[in-house]
Amino acid sequence: MSILRQAIDAGSPRAAYALASWYLPPGRVVEPDFAEARRLLQLAARADIPEAHYDLAVMHAKGEGVPVDERAAFEWYLRAAIRGDREAAYQLGVAYTYGEGVAADETLAEVWLDRAEELGLDPETGEPLTADDR
Repeated sequence: MSILRQAIDAGSPRAAYALASWYLPPGRVVEPDFAEARRLLQLAARADIPEAHYDLAVMHAKGEGVPVDERAAFEWYLRAAIRGDREAAYQLGVAYTYGEGVAADETLAEVWLDRAEELGLDPETGEPLTADDR
């Protein structure tokens, strides 16, 4: 962990993301610490690391270390999806389908679910597509 801290101190956003992921549940490496995870994810998000945007969205969607906020979750998912995160694209499709954090919009739901499929997720389940599915 000290090597990651040194890398973060030297300005590495990837190191910030890596360490943040350790602080998120299930806490296999260290005890979960949502405040520290959020701080590190925000550092990584400023460097446009899609996974950091996605994890911040999940924190807001689930209320992990922050109050549940569907709109904030939607905005973080959007940032991640624009940067090519397939799970975020799927979550945007779901959000537009059910009006979670944004007004329901069938057309935009289809756009984002199609994008998730292009990136390798089943648009109906959000599960990875196999070679047979493509």
